[in-house]
Amino acid sequence: MIEQIFKKNETIARRDEEFKALFYVKKGIIRQIRDSKEVCLKTGDVIGLADYGSSVYRNDYVAVMDDTQVIKLPYSGPDSLKMIYNIQPDYMEAFLKTALEQLGKILEKYEKANVAAKQFYENVNCWYKDYQTLCEFYKVSPEPLDKIEQLAPFDGKDGIPQWEIDYFNRLAGKKEELVSFCAGDAALAAGETLAACRSMQKASEGMEQAQQYLCANGGVLVSETDRDLFGNIMELYRMKTDDSKEHQSQVEEILTGILTYASQSSFCPKHVLDQKQVLLAKEQDCVKQEQEQAEQEQAGFKHFEQILSYAKLDEKQAEEARNAFYEYRKLPDMSSVDDQSRKARKKLTKVFYELYEKCFFESVNQPHIPEEMQEFFYFGILDTTMLGEETIESVRTICNQIYQCKSCNIYPLYDWLLAIYRGEKEPSKNEFDTDFYGYLLEMKRTGKISEDQEKVLAKSREAMVKFEIENLFFCASRGISGKVTTFCPVLRESEIVGSVSKMLVNARRMEAAIEEIKKVDFSVFYREVIFSDPDHNLAKEVIQKEVLPDVILFPLTGSRAMMWQETANVHRDSPARFLFPVLSATDVNDLMIETVGRYRWEICRRIQGLRWNDVKEKSLTSEYFDYLQFYRKNSQLSPEWKEKIKNALVRGKNNYREVFASDYVSWIKYESKGSYRLNKIVREILFRYCPYPLEIRRQLTANPTYQDLVVKYELTRTKKLQRLQAIYTKYQGSGGILNSDLLMNKEFYEK
Repeated sequence: MIEQIFKKNETIARRDEEFKALFYVKKGIIRQIRDSKEVCLKTGDVIGLADYGSSVYRNDYVAVMDDTQVIKLPYSGPDSLKMIYNIQPDYMEAFLKTALEQLGKILEKYEKANVAAKQFYENVNCWYKDYQTLCEFYKVSPEPLDKIEQLAPFDGKDGIPQWEIDYFNRLAGKKEELVSFCAGDAALAAGETLAACRSMQKASEGMEQAQQYLCANGGVLVSETDRDLFGNIMELYRMKTDDSKEHQSQVEEILTGILTYASQSSFCPKHVLDQKQVLLAKEQDCVKQEQEQAEQEQAGFKHFEQILSYAKLDEKQAEEARNAFYEYRKLPDMSSVDDQSRKARKKLTKVFYELYEKCFFESVNQPHIPEEMQEFFYFGILDTTMLGEETIESVRTICNQIYQCKSCNIYPLYDWLLAIYRGEKEPSKNEFDTDFYGYLLEMKRTGKISEDQEKVLAKSREAMVKFEIENLFFCASRGISGKVTTFCPVLRESEIVGSVSKMLVNARRMEAAIEEIKKVDFSVFYREVIFSDPDHNLAKEVIQKEVLPDVILFPLTGSRAMMWQETANVHRDSPARFLFPVLSATDVNDLMIETVGRYRWEICRRIQGLRWNDVKEKSLTSEYFDYLQFYRKNSQLSPEWKEKIKNALVRGKNNYREVFASDYVSWIKYESKGSYRLNKIVREILFRYCPYPLEIRRQLTANPTYQDLVVKYELTRTKKLQRLQAIYTKYQGSGGILNSDLLMNKEFYEK
């Protein structure tokens, strides 16, 4: 049993990781996350019971606050639970209550899912009979639908019997009696706990079975094609005769009923329902082909009007926004660099950010975000007619699964703003490297706000969000897009390269890019921090702690990324902030390497302070700065290399950070594989400050170019590791416990 302490937003157990431990929540609140659904576990609850029966965790478990304490309890099977109860009888109550509470919630969802699946069969057959009756009136033969004829009712044979549901529902109301009954009997308590966990698993499987039944058969009612019951009834609706008015109304009522039922259920994609609604509306209005085409062209304006309505602009603001939108839409070439196009883009860009801010603050008080607003918030869509049908479908699918773009340290911009609004994150610095509070001080100093106003604004989360939109979103978007002269944040089809799915920067893709760099530069995100535990004779120890960056995904297409801040605040162990487009036209791995190269430079500057370029203070930046400043006089460099360095400085506009970032790309992509791209001096600097992990070092040992570098590094590493082991032995001998930070530090020196 190991006590572990986690900070806010740290992951305790990750979905799909091997299930080998339970965790008792000693202090704090834990988010149990599966897909887009969350459950909160509190002090006294147990992490992992909902994953019973699986070889891996089926949920993510994330700490909600700092100093969250959990007890890690090894678990290798049912016998482990009995062993836990024998060793720690106090855990028996927590495990039993947690299992029953979680089971109660899932049983309620299970019963609803079963009812929905059974109701589906009854509804389909009822509407099918109505269809056959209507065919008699219209004197046509019913179009055969074999899938309906063969449709079997949902039996839920793999679900939970009613007696078991009744048993556990009754048992949930007698938790105290159950705990008292099981007291002192580990085998009995383990059996009750595992029985509840097994029922949780069966309920989950039963819900999945019900959902699979609906999804597998939902197409007989409404599908993307017309070969469904809705399509057959729609054909009858088109058969207008002199005496069919009454039946037309009846058919319309049935069609509306089908769509209403389908929209309230989960088996039919929303975009399919939207298509059917549009189709029905067109038939209801009996519009001609030309009118239908005109209506389609107006769809984009309707989308824009919905956003305007959501933003609740006053009449004058709304009219100005419409004028800017219409002026942009009428451009013959939206990417032209002529004066008319430039002015139109500028006007609409201003409107875009104003709408984003207004709509954001409206959304925080709403229980549900409409589809068109999700498209706007996450992808910058103002007008659907500027996008192809395939792109719209892809975007809507992604919006319904937007959790794929989120993780503990990866945020779509909308969610990042929410984190600031909720007090989970602080605003970023502006382009002048001034934070929110420094900005307020400057406003007060220049007389733009009073001292009282400064105090109010310093606590205003709304003011912080506005600062973030105006100074991060607005300022960084142009650079991330890569379209400096023709930038406009509104998404257009011409910006889609290939497909949306290929361009999408989701959390898994971003995390993979970071992991690929860590495999080569293992120390990249480690920071030196102070650990102290005087109660166990460890007064002060400098340790290495990994701090992964926060990545913010901007709602636009782009070909670049930015390292915006090397730390979030004055604390060294606060995460950096990287900015990426949510739709990337460039390989994400390449963008990440360049971004991390700039981060490497800036974090060293931050740590070194004013002496970042003083070669007397050995550091990555000081040695590299000295190398570039005096390369012409360096006798170790050949004339060819001096010419290469000169050209690199020209390409980087004499910015040493950009030259370093270029060398860092070569270090990660080529030098690590033994392909020489760097000169001896740069190679030695990078090996000292951006060392390769043990596996790569071993591969390079046979290479004469690296032999001395590897030997020197290993000698230094071995000494540090020996010293660390001695300190840890003494610390543990005094009763100290190696927490996650100390274990991370040890792993660092073992790499």
